[in-house]
Amino acid sequence: MDTAAYIRNCVTTTSTGQTPYERWYGIIPDVSHMRVFGCTAYAHIPEADRKKLDKKSNKLKFLEYSESQKGYRLLDMAKQKLIISRDVIFNEDDFGQQKEQGRYSQMQKTKPSSHQRYYQRILLQSKVSSQNLIGQQESRKVRSQRIMALMSMQMSQR
Repeated sequence: MDTAAYIRNCVTTTSTGQTPYERWYGIIPDVSHMRVFGCTAYAHIPEADRKKLDKKSNKLKFLEYSESQKGYRLLDMAKQKLIISRDVIFNEDDFGQQKEQGRYSQMQKTKPSSHQRYYQRILLQSKVSSQNLIGQQESRKVRSQRIMALMSMQMSQR
């Protein structure tokens, strides 16, 4: 419940256009630490708590922001234990609903979201530019060739 109130205080209201946090303290709240509820998190295991060939992180679920200390409260599903940690890496696209099959099969199935957004933007630009052509109809083949040329030009610039 405290997490819901914390998030609500950092979101703008329609009546004033400011956040309650901003109205109270006079500064805009920093929301860079906020994460998606229930996403997969990997908490670092300190060297003192592991042996040479042990895992360096645990796969956990993000629950809420800790009130007692700076960090995140995470749930270890295997041990049914709550952990508070600051050294965490989040995967906000994964909610742990599918079973783990293998390291390489997971890597092949997932694509970075930045690449997907990149290609969607190119397709959207292509649609907008093709709609702007007054009286001219492009065939699908010409449009796809233009998209491929744009993608290859932008990829070569990187």
